[in-house]
Amino acid sequence: TGYVQPGEETPAHEPSGMVALVPGAEAAGPGGPVLSAADSVPDNGAPPPWLSRELSPYWGTIAAAAAERGIDSHWLGILAMVENPLAQTAIVTFDGGHGLAQIQRETAAVIQAGSGLPCVNGWMDPATSYRCGAWYLKGAMDNGADLARPGDNEPVLLMGMAGYNSGWQPGIDSAITAQLRAALTAGAADPCSWIGNVYTRRYCSQARDMWAQSVAERAAQGGMGQ
Repeated sequence: TGYVQPGEETPAHEPSGMVALVPGAEAAGPGGPVLSAADSVPDNGAPPPWLSRELSPYWGTIAAAAAERGIDSHWLGILAMVENPLAQTAIVTFDGGHGLAQIQRETAAVIQAGSGLPCVNGWMDPATSYRCGAWYLKGAMDNGADLARPGDNEPVLLMGMAGYNSGWQPGIDSAITAQLRAALTAGAADPCSWIGNVYTRRYCSQARDMWAQSVAERAAQGGMGQ
């Protein structure tokens, strides 16, 4: 999870669920809420069935961090699954992703400056890691908020996940998110396949599959699928 500079492409990182090495205040982000109150789905307190056994004990922490940023708890849960499904709090990946939310130190410093959260040194604390991750995810999703469709927020989620993985700046598409934006705008059946970077393409596909499960689960429960 990197922070891309204007005109610069940051290599996407590989989530800890794929390759990993295990070593021995809230402030408003850019833009407003992606969802209106009418669009949001309340968390019923139970972890979704697609959440790993290892992450299930952290569901309350994930839901609280999501609520603090005004995003769907399942969106942050999906990020948690793609980034660190085994819930290894002390993990540091080969490319520098730290903790449950797999935030690189440079990105942690940016989030800390914008949010006031102790993201740089507090990454081993589950609540801090997910709060910092939620802050960064929300900003990436705001960059794709213009792609939201009535009753369907999947494009916003995918833009957020791609931005979280590859890096983002407010209002600026990286080369990777520009590819995804083009696919979503064109109505591609598999928008993730338009992403050239193999890690972000796989990251996007995993998120899309879990969101489909979430929508189906909520529909079966009589809730709102988006």
